[in-house]
Amino acid sequence: MNLFAWKGLDSCATCVGAGLKQVRDVADQVELTYEVGGVSEKLVVDGLLVATGRTPNTKELVLENTSLNVGPRGSYL
Repeated sequence: MNLFAWKGLDSCATCVGAGLKQVRDVADQVELTYEVGGVSEKLVVDGLLVATGRTPNTKELVLENTSLNVGPRGSYL
C-alpha cells in the first residue's frame, strides 16, 4: 500500500545525516542541494517536509513523584 497515494505521490525519500545547502522553487517543484560525506547532490521533488525535534516541557508537571523514568534529554519514558 502506498501511503503517499492520497496526495498523488509515487514515493517518499528520507535522507538522514545530510547537510542541506539550498532550497529553491523551480516551476511547480522544489530543488534541494545537499551534502553527504563531502559530496554535493541535487534532488528535484514535488514537495518537502521538514521535521524538527523540541525540548520536553515537563518541569512543572512534578513527574518525579511518579514511577516514570527520566530520559537523557529530560523526557520521561
